[in-house]
Amino acid sequence: MKTIILAGGWGSRLGSLSQSIPKPMVKIGGKPILWHIMKTYSTFGFNEFIISCGVKAHVIKNYFANYESFYQDFTVNMKTQEIEYHNHHGENNWNVTLVDTGLNTLKGARIKRVEKYLNKDINMVTYGDGVADINIKKLVKELNLEEQVLFLRNISQDLKNALVAKSNIFVMPSIVYKKSVEGFGIAYVEAAQYGVPSIGGKDGGASDAIKDKETGIICDGNNLDEIYSSIDLVLKNNSYKELGKKAKDYVTKFEWNNIVNEYLKIL
Repeated sequence: MKTIILAGGWGSRLGSLSQSIPKPMVKIGGKPILWHIMKTYSTFGFNEFIISCGVKAHVIKNYFANYESFYQDFTVNMKTQEIEYHNHHGENNWNVTLVDTGLNTLKGARIKRVEKYLNKDINMVTYGDGVADINIKKLVKELNLEEQVLFLRNISQDLKNALVAKSNIFVMPSIVYKKSVEGFGIAYVEAAQYGVPSIGGKDGGASDAIKDKETGIICDGNNLDEIYSSIDLVLKNNSYKELGKKAKDYVTKFEWNNIVNEYLKIL
C-alpha cells in the first residue's frame, strides 16, 4: 500500500515561513513537517511514499536527493568522487517517489498525475501539513492492538514495580521545557535495579544515572530520529539483556550503604 502526500500547495497561511520553502518543509524539532508525517506512517509499516510536489518543488526534491549527506557523516574521495557513508539514519526502508504535479493544480488533478505510480489495490492520501494530535487510544483499538498496548493511571507502587521488572527497556528521553528539566533521574535507577536498561535524554541528570552505551543510551530528546534509532539499537540482537545486566551492577553505587561509605572516606 502506498501513501500519497499532497505537498504542492502555496502554504500562504504560514506567512513569511513559506516564502523561501514549501510549507511541508517547515521544521518542527529540527525535521520538516513532511518527515514527521512519513515517520508516523512508517511506524505502522507503511514505507512506500509518493510526494506530489508543486510550489518550490526543487526544495523537496533536493532534500530527498541529498538525504544521505544531511543525516550521515561521510568521506568523499576527491579523485573518484566516490562517497562513503559512516552511519545510518533509520529510514533505509523508505521508498520515496517525487512527482512535480504543477504549481496551481487542484488536489484531484494532483492525484490523477501520480496515478501511474500507484498500486492497483488500495492507496492512502494525506496532506503535507498533516501532523496531528492523534487519539492514540482510538487508534490502538482500530488496529486491534489492545492486548499489546496498555494505558495506565493512578497505579500502585507494587504494580509499577512489577511492570518495570517485566519490561525490556525504560524509555524517558527528557528535554528542557521552559525552565523545567529532569533532575538526577531516579526513575532510571529504579529501572536498572530490575535489570532494565534506560534510554534517557541528554538534558538533565540522566547521564548521572546512565552510562551511555554501557547501561543504556543517552540521546537527544528533541530528535525523534535519534530516539527511534536508540530504541532500535537497544532491541537489536537482544542488546537490552547485556545492557540490563550492566545497569543492575552499576546502580549499586547509589545504594545508601555505599553512599554513606563514600562520605565516610571524605570525612
